[in-house]
Amino acid sequence: MYLSLALALPGMGAPHADAPPAWAAAPHAVEPLSAAEEIGPAAQEIARRFNPAMVLPDGDGPWPVAVGYSWSGGADLQARTVGDDGAVLRTERAVANADLDQRAWDELPARDAAGHKIEYWIDGPGDDHTRDGISDWQRRWREAPGKTPTQYAHVFWLNRARGELVVQYWFFYPYNEWINHHEGDWEHINVVLAGPSHLARASAYRAVGYEYYFHGHRLETEQPIRGGDHPRGGISAWQRRWREAPGKTPTQYAHVFWLNRARGELAVQ
Repeated sequence: MYLSLALALPGMGAPHADAPPAWAAAPHAVEPLSAAEEIGPAAQEIARRFNPAMVLPDGDGPWPVAVGYSWSGGADLQARTVGDDGAVLRTERAVANADLDQRAWDELPARDAAGHKIEYWIDGPGDDHTRDGISDWQRRWREAPGKTPTQYAHVFWLNRARGELVVQYWFFYPYNEWINHHEGDWEHINVVLAGPSHLARASAYRAVGYEYYFHGHRLETEQPIRGGDHPRGGISAWQRRWREAPGKTPTQYAHVFWLNRARGELAVQ
């Protein structure tokens, strides 16, 4: 499912204490929702009640949008088949642009008949070439219509017997030019709920935990800043302070040493 976002003022939660909360320390029994729970109204109601209010640096974006932004410029889904040695064996168009909203992507093959891995990608609008102080990504973003703020939600049981439910919220940023430059930046957080062991109305659940994930690392917040039932997510206080700080002169440190003096091989680290 996907949800419209509520935008909020910047906020930051306090780090979690060393002792893990009860839901984190107890054994997990992760399982998906049942087919009936998937199609029922309760899952969407729960996801909407607890969805994060996004903290964004300014009104110019980018903010999380529907993944369809990636092919809004007319790009097709491309595929490349990769050999065991990493060499690209062939490239081809996997799905035409006109069919991308109609095709079930989970039906695309992960390997070819010979067992070689297939990788997929889309060339989204713009690139990181800069002109007049802004990148082509930014220029295309500003020109694009219909940039509705969007979240994707995945609901599953952490432990049904204990009534522990997780709503995993995914955010798709069309590009990232902060730490590095690349298209298609996915972020996500988990909101852990406690309530009945069958999917019930959202009012029957309360939030008991919040987790942020990044490249295999997990951050728990003990006292997240919230607006009602909605935790605040998005840009961190560190990023805000960086943007506000004066005198950020680009700097390098150099360490010079001999790799092999006899051969005249010098290294600058």
